[in-house]
Amino acid sequence: MKEGNFYVGVDLGQKHDPSVIIVVRKDADYGLHVVHKRVFSLGTPYSEVLGYLNLLNQSLNKVHRILIDQTGVGEVFVEDAQKSGLKNAEGVNLSLTRKQEIMTCLKQVMEKKRLHLPFDRDLINEMNIERYEVMKTGHYRFSHPSGTHDDSLWALALAVYTSRPEVPEYHPVVLTGYIIKPRISIANLGLEKKTWLRDPLYNQTARLCMACGVRRQVDVAVCPKCGAHS
Repeated sequence: MKEGNFYVGVDLGQKHDPSVIIVVRKDADYGLHVVHKRVFSLGTPYSEVLGYLNLLNQSLNKVHRILIDQTGVGEVFVEDAQKSGLKNAEGVNLSLTRKQEIMTCLKQVMEKKRLHLPFDRDLINEMNIERYEVMKTGHYRFSHPSGTHDDSLWALALAVYTSRPEVPEYHPVVLTGYIIKPRISIANLGLEKKTWLRDPLYNQTARLCMACGVRRQVDVAVCPKCGAHS
């Protein structure tokens, strides 16, 4: 496990949820392998989570990025992580828009069969029970049934999301009085326009099959496409 290119997702737990760390290894063929998962006990101090992250960062050959959900704890944890030597750590606030972007990234990676998961019953259960609702604004709102957790799912989604190739920043170049713009467009980046408003499940609570990516009504237990059970 120590050799390779690694990316880490961190979902920080609060009073009723555990903190979770998931590590994925990115291969030369862009395949992503989940190689490590750590679920901390409820009430584990963030200082212990930070200490574990430092040990993990030192033990692995090359950790490119550590993406941390700082929604509920603010920027303090990320700042402490960077001060402790984790210069590759960055935080993200999981707004509705960002959650949709991150979960869409995970779905696309799975559809392309690039994600390789070990048999982990708890993680698979979290992936199967996660629900989403399309709001009137067109944004997706994700949730999980009462009494369950989705912390491992979001740690995985963060690790996958931070492993994606970065889009180059736009820096105009002035040459002989003219501004030359890089030829970057939605088409050549392979991105698709969002069509949320044409979703047949618009403004309804729905389930997303994490095995094949097909959406279905929440009361349908079996995926109509691949036969996966929730």
